[in-house]
Amino acid sequence: MILLALANFWHSHFRANRKMLALFSASSFFNLAALAFLIAKISPQRYLSLSGTIPLHYNLYFGVDVFGPWWHAFSLPLFGVMVMIVNIVSAYYVYEQEKVLSYLLMVISCIVSIIVCAASLFVVLLSM
Repeated sequence: MILLALANFWHSHFRANRKMLALFSASSFFNLAALAFLIAKISPQRYLSLSGTIPLHYNLYFGVDVFGPWWHAFSLPLFGVMVMIVNIVSAYYVYEQEKVLSYLLMVISCIVSIIVCAASLFVVLLSM
């Protein structure tokens, strides 16, 4: 079943569309950039010597209001990848009937990835 779906994807017009490929590449780039930045800047050795928690959320009115273990910061890129996968699969299945909806799903995936990358940057800046 999965091999048949991959074979259909490989020979589809969806994969050959340059706009879809560009949006997928941008979304993947921002998700990987967020993950790489977190891996480079947040190390477990640094936070095991402290209380083991890092600030995860900053509120303008109250300052840092959510603390958590260092590995909770990695849920941001995971969320971005999950949104990307759901949107790509959805866009693939509606591409032949509704191209505009398919483009919209891919643009939303790219926007979410940019927001995830920015949020990862802010989490790292808060933890320094």
